[in-house]
Formats: sequence, structure tokens, C-alpha cells
Amino acid sequence: VSINLCCYNGEKYLEETLQSIFSQTNRDWELVVVNDGSQDATEEIVQRHIREGWPIVYHYQPNAGLGASRNTALELSSGRFIAFIDQDDLWMPEKLERQIRLFKDPEVGLVFCDTIFFSPDGRSRRLYAKNPCCTGKCFSKLMTDYFLSLETVVIRRSALDSLGQWFNPRFNMIEEADLFRRIAYGWKLAMVDEPLAKWRVHPESWTWKIGHLVEEETETMLEMYSK
Repeated sequence: VSINLCCYNGEKYLEETLQSIFSQTNRDWELVVVNDGSQDATEEIVQRHIREGWPIVYHYQPNAGLGASRNTALELSSGRFIAFIDQDDLWMPEKLERQIRLFKDPEVGLVFCDTIFFSPDGRSRRLYAKNPCCTGKCFSKLMTDYFLSLETVVIRRSALDSLGQWFNPRFNMIEEADLFRRIAYGWKLAMVDEPLAKWRVHPESWTWKIGHLVEEETETMLEMYSK
């Protein structure tokens, strides 16, 4: 498994995120870190763990945006499967082990799991506690009611390579939603129905800073699909 982690000034939570990766019961992984022009201690933190011997592929680049950064991480990835985590998210120890098992079905191109959204003030909720999700052929469901959360997703490399384009560098808010929808168009989805990840809700998150871009980018995506 190639774990893709794209960073931009994320020193506040990065160490906790890394430790959740290092604690995985599945040890057959590499961590691909793309530092997208951070001006904080991100590089120092990552380099310290490289010296400790962790299997980390590290790349620094001038700020290019999230879509471009995720593509760089994919280019540097050598695994048969790709997992995604952001600099402020967390994984439970058995996440990769439990999810990789579901790829025994050769028609499955993407595996996700339940996740916990949590905030600094102690509030939390399970994403799928009340919301129904979809497994199998889910393209239509993802178009009308998108339900995937990046930190939960693992994809098959051959599913990725079957696409004409990876992440669209024009997108900075829906880059993963666009990619996962296009995978779902030709592949089945499978799910571990337990919370194996945690998504941190905080005011520094891009989701809250530039959320208006979601609508603009979604319109662009729909125009592309209609063509």
C-alpha cells in the first residue's frame, strides 16, 4: 500500500497523523509525503522520521495546489493499492489490514470505511451512523449524494491507471470527489462498516476557509462529464 499524504503548513497535527500511520497492523506499506511549499516545520518533522528508518518517500515542491500535489504523490507511489490521508486526519491501527482484504473481489476498485468526525471541543459523530451509504455499483449515488471521505478511501492502482486522467489539477476542493466518482463509473465499491478513521474538524481546514469553491468546481466538473 502506498499511503499518500500531501502537506501544506500542517505542523500542528502532522505528528499525530504520522503516529497513526506508524501504528498500522498491516506493515506492508510506504508513505509518500508531498510537501507543497510549507513554510513551517513540516520538513523537519518528516526528515526526523526518515532518519528513524520509516519507509517514507519525501518530495518538496513550490506551492502548486492540492490537485497537482496529489498527482505528484501518485507518480511517486509504487504500491498495488493507494490510500489517502491528510495532515490532520487519523487512522485506527487495523484500518489498512481490514480494508485490503476486500480487494479479493477483482471487480472492486475502491474500498472505504466508516469514519468519526471530531472537533477540539470534544464533539464527535460517526459519518454513517444515520446516513445510508452504497456498495457495489455506486456512480449514480455518488452523483446525487456524495458520501465518501478521503481519509477512509483505498483504491486499486489498476483502477486508477484505467482512467484517462488522475486528479484534475484545476480542482482544490473536489479533486478527490471527481477522481472517486470516475473510478466508481467502471468499478465496484466495498466498505468496512466500522469507524477505522477520524476526520478532524477545525477552523484552519480548507473545507471551512474556501468552501465556496465547492460549488464553482462542481459546476466545472459537471460540464466536463456532460461532454
